[in-house]
Amino acid sequence: MTRHLALSFVALTAACQAVTGDFAVGAGETDSGATSNEGSTGKDGSLDAAGSSSGSGGSGSSGGSSGSSSGSSGGSGGSGSGSSSGSGSSGGSDAGQDACATSAGTGAVGTLGCPCSTANEPACNGNAQKLALLCSGGAWVPNGECPSGQLCDSQIGSNQGTCQPIDPNCASATPGQDVCSNATTAVQCGPDLLSDSPVATCTNQACVSGACTGVCTPNAAQCTDDVHFELCQPDGIWSAPDAYTCPDACVDNQCQGVCVPSTTQSCTYFDPGTGMDEGGTETCGSNGQWGVCG
Repeated sequence: MTRHLALSFVALTAACQAVTGDFAVGAGETDSGATSNEGSTGKDGSLDAAGSSSGSGGSGSSGGSSGSSSGSSGGSGGSGSGSSSGSGSSGGSDAGQDACATSAGTGAVGTLGCPCSTANEPACNGNAQKLALLCSGGAWVPNGECPSGQLCDSQIGSNQGTCQPIDPNCASATPGQDVCSNATTAVQCGPDLLSDSPVATCTNQACVSGACTGVCTPNAAQCTDDVHFELCQPDGIWSAPDAYTCPDACVDNQCQGVCVPSTTQSCTYFDPGTGMDEGGTETCGSNGQWGVCG
């Protein structure tokens, strides 16, 4: 009797475990009466009339979740989306590469720190510059700086990459600029301001700022009457007609003679009739010479 009761108790216990096992809630499961779904920032669902529940997931920076379950079985379903966006920019071409890609000038020139191909080749750090360069290890390196009054010579030849005196005509100019070497000659300065080449010779004009202009040659004179003359100014323009006066006469566009035209003076002359010297007067001619005494 006791044994039968014990067996009956064991059977009843097993039956209860079987029944309660149907309603056990495991991770991610719900019973038939209610469910709980919750996203990372969402709200629990509400039970509808049919015994099911629905839940709306929350949304956040890392994504939201939502889930639903039926009355017969429940599972916490998670759905959500997360996104991130960004953009980056390198800021354009590298400044150093741009500098090396840009032409440094004409002749034997380079750019400090930039690539070169011929070992030990001398050059200049651009035109009309003081810094001399040398190709070493595949790059242009410093090779000395020119003193005051000198610049690096980029002309291909024996002076290539060496310091040379600045052309006096180009001391205040820029490479390729036209300047005046004298009152009537225009020249063009070289790329390093160490030399110049002729551009024009002014005829009856003056060289001003590297160009021929005006109507006369500077310092030229021309007579305006028997005693006055005008002088051409540095800009190729005549002065006032009576600006200058000769001490004697103005003849052939210059002051010359021994007297002032139209003036008179006392003189003596020999009179053959009397055989004696007689007193008289003489007049200065337009040529600056005294006339016949009589």
